Amino acid sequence: MTDAPPSSPLRDHGRALAIAILGLAIRLDALRSPPVQDDHAQLAMLRGAFPLPRAPWDLFSFVRPGEAPALRADGLLPWWTDDRFAIAMFRPLSSLSLAAQLLLGGHRLAHAVSALLFASLVVVAGDLFRATLPLPAAWTATFLLALTPAATLPLLWVANQNALLSVLLGLVSLSALLRGRVALAHAALLLAALSGEYALPMLGYALVFALRRPSPARLVATLSSAALAPMIVARALHYGAANSQYLDPLRAPASWLAQSPGRALALLGTALLGQTTGPDHHGSVFPASAPATLLFAALLAAAFARTLRRWPAALRAPALAWPLGAALALLPVLAAPPLPRLLLPSAPGVAALLAVLCAAPLTRWGMPSPATPAAVALSIPLLIVHLALVPWQAHVDVRALSATFARTRDAVIRAAPEVSPSPRCDVLLGALDLEGLHYPPMIWREAGARPSGCWRVLTATGRPFTLTRPDARTLLLRSDGGTLVEPIALTAYRGSPMVVGQRVVTPAMTLTVTAAREGYPTELRVDLGADVDAYAWWVLLGGRMVRVTMSRMPAELRVPPAL
Repeated sequence: MTDAPPSSPLRDHGRALAIAILGLAIRLDALRSPPVQDDHAQLAMLRGAFPLPRAPWDLFSFVRPGEAPALRADGLLPWWTDDRFAIAMFRPLSSLSLAAQLLLGGHRLAHAVSALLFASLVVVAGDLFRATLPLPAAWTATFLLALTPAATLPLLWVANQNALLSVLLGLVSLSALLRGRVALAHAALLLAALSGEYALPMLGYALVFALRRPSPARLVATLSSAALAPMIVARALHYGAANSQYLDPLRAPASWLAQSPGRALALLGTALLGQTTGPDHHGSVFPASAPATLLFAALLAAAFARTLRRWPAALRAPALAWPLGAALALLPVLAAPPLPRLLLPSAPGVAALLAVLCAAPLTRWGMPSPATPAAVALSIPLLIVHLALVPWQAHVDVRALSATFARTRDAVIRAAPEVSPSPRCDVLLGALDLEGLHYPPMIWREAGARPSGCWRVLTATGRPFTLTRPDARTLLLRSDGGTLVEPIALTAYRGSPMVVGQRVVTPAMTLTVTAAREGYPTELRVDLGADVDAYAWWVLLGGRMVRVTMSRMPAELRVPPAL
């Protein structure tokens, strides 16, 4: 695309691989992470220890439609979970691949495969960049993609490896399409769809690139069929999410439309400015910087348009395809709460857009026209943010995320010697993260302990609450100025508010909401099925999970916030 001397493809791939290794190096702690969150559930599925049977190709079916009451009674789901709650994803290729990795080499092998997928993703994307952009912009885009915040959690969290696989296969499909290998493009896109829902965002790029091929209408139709066929099958088999923080645009279009602008703006802030809140929200983005995000996005769009206007016509269309594809790739992920990992499908297009502006002054090395003053003015802060601050923040976030996940897990593991199968139920007074809400029994089993087989968490709040014990079989919980279940914890498991009088009956206890504020429970009555000492009571406190004897505690006590 430029007058620069041709380079060996093998040498170019080697350089792109070196860039990918740099991206892995700043996230090295992620590749050492033990099982976290859904990893525990998938290990339990493979060992036959999950409450309901799952096949190796179906490890992403955490809660199928109709299973929520049974899993809530078992304790895998918290007591406030909606009866219609479901989260079951159709990812047979990713599931089989992950099952083989875990059975053959455990999490070490799975992390190695994630690193290989990430490196392959950067190499394939780099090849596409060099085929569609001037070389300085292409290499800058490769660097930016390797450093994207979107790759951090997929590398740390083995259960999210499906994102790397489906995006990689989507890029392979684009590469084949660009080279006229249409059959391979269809096959790769189909495999991407069998790997995960990220194939749908990748279809956005494919449609933009297809418009530049012969018979574009037919090609768009066949590519769409390849990506959508597995998703249609999945819908027919009742896969998907319902009554949770995940919004299905087909089942709940009004909610999706209401939430999408805010979610898109939050993701835009991460993509363009590298904004994250750090570990407290597991990498969620800042919602309060909307004006700055919109202003910066408008400046970038204007500078990008002016830069392309000065390019030869033959170079404009392929360069423009990247941000257009990224915009289309953003739409499907708006069904989920805004987290940086959702930007992985959009990351190649965002990297290309930023690279065109960052590399604009490099006319001596192959950029097609002198840079505009606006492009030069933007290139310096962009380079500082995305080649210095974003990598540093990724390195910091990996360590912080690892520490956040490890904090509860380590506390649970240290409590394993006190675990026994004799109590009627293990009850945790409060937890704020998934490790504490769902997985202590699974973590205990991984550590060789034998828990009771019943698990219950009473609250999910960062505030203290008062616990009163009027008799040996009754507990009364009252929030001290807040709610017993934080909004983020409630909306994750139900699509409707809780009301006074709402009752949840489980084999071990009955829980009744006795007071609520704006749909969130503030007071709770717990009627036990046996005397209080028939249960094992646990508290997360100061980095430890402590077992307490409830009958020896005061009849009224103030419980500190969860770990």
